[in-house]
Amino acid sequence: TWGPVRGTKVIAPSWQSIHGKKAAKFMRGEYLTGSAIAYGGSYAQPNTILMAIELANTGSTYNMAWEYICDGNDATYRNVVGRLPFNLGLWAGSTGAELGITEYTTGSLDIISALFNQYSSYINAYITGSLGIQGSTTVGTKGMEGFFIGERYSIDTSNSAMRFSGSIGEILIFNKALAPDEYTLATTYLANKWKIFKS
Repeated sequence: TWGPVRGTKVIAPSWQSIHGKKAAKFMRGEYLTGSAIAYGGSYAQPNTILMAIELANTGSTYNMAWEYICDGNDATYRNVVGRLPFNLGLWAGSTGAELGITEYTTGSLDIISALFNQYSSYINAYITGSLGIQGSTTVGTKGMEGFFIGERYSIDTSNSAMRFSGSIGEILIFNKALAPDEYTLATTYLANKWKIFKS
């Protein structure tokens, strides 16, 4: 259910057609808020997020600490996927797993998958097959309570520095770590639907 969460208003993204299907376009001014579960509870780790996403070429690599793609709601419960100055990373309260800027695509659709599972966490880019793992330190133990897309959990109406620039076709959220066959099924579904092909 997408809409206001605890008084936070939604600034709806515009729509663009990608391969004949509607995708939400974010230009650092739009965001969506939603609640996957009733307020007061949380989805504990492990959680898996897969998204068909086009990261804009205009995403700044110099003047932002984070460009938030999605955030698991508040300062206590977070599953964050975001673009850092040069890397794409995930975070859940402690440290991050990251992909370098040459390990993911910009300007065209890719499938980004993120597993939040403490020491077993990873972020993966479908097109390049790149895998970012934080092996020595857990990314954190925080779970997910609700979901923000295009902005961090604390909406800053005066500053767009942490808002996402790009387009999102679809996001899949699983309250579990996917088995290999489940992961293949989910990524194949997104790849076929959004015509995301490895070279």
